[in-house]
Parts: sequence; C-alpha cells; structure tokens
Amino acid sequence: VALPQVAPSELQAAYTALFVSNPSGLPAPPYAGYALDGELFGPSYHRLLELYREGGLEVQETWRDLPDHLSALGEAIALLNPRRPDLSRRLVQEFLHPWLKRFGPAVKAHDPTGFYRELVELLEEAIHAKTGVSEA
Repeated sequence: VALPQVAPSELQAAYTALFVSNPSGLPAPPYAGYALDGELFGPSYHRLLELYREGGLEVQETWRDLPDHLSALGEAIALLNPRRPDLSRRLVQEFLHPWLKRFGPAVKAHDPTGFYRELVELLEEAIHAKTGVSEA
C-alpha cells in the first residue's frame, strides 16, 4: 500500500480537522476510552491504565496528552509486544479495534487527503491479520 503524497500543510490541516478541532464537530476524537465510553476519563480509561501498569509501563509526567490517545496506545502496543504479547493483543482487541470500528468510517469519510484513510485501512488489515478480528 502506497500512502498518498500530500503536502505537510495539507496533512496538518486534515489532522486538525479530523482529530483536534472542527467547527462541524470532531469526526474522530483520538482517544480509545472516548470510543468505548463516550466520555473522557471513563471506566475504559482506568482499565487501560491498569493494563499499562500490569505491563510495567508508566506515563511520563512530560507526556502532554491523555494516556489513551492513539499515539500512546500504539506505543504501548509496540513496547509490550516483544515481552508481553498477551497484553499487547488485549490492547489491540479491547482499545484499538473499538476505536477503529467507531471512528474509522468517519476518518475515511472526512479525510480530504486520503492519507489518514489509508492509515485506517492499513490498521484494519493489520489487526485482522494479527488477531482475526475484522470490521465486518
């Protein structure tokens, strides 16, 4: 899969409109707990922190976003995979997959660049290949 070649300024504008701020409403808040609970700091958020602790991970005080942000979740999945593949798989199944299921279609529908749409499709394929879980 080749990602579309997009100017950095267009990527930044699309990222902001998809995940940060949008006058029409945010299509895809980048928080796994929000995808599951419909709120920030809900039960899923706390369950995720417990799984991080179980895997020996901690959120550094310098981290400037919530621990259930997709970038933090992705990093945790990658860090845990070599030494705790069971926890890595749980993070994918219990947090990343539900986010993709809820917000992946919105990313695909609202991404004017095609870049984030391709990333969502790539993640969906990777999850299906690794766990057998699909979006259908």
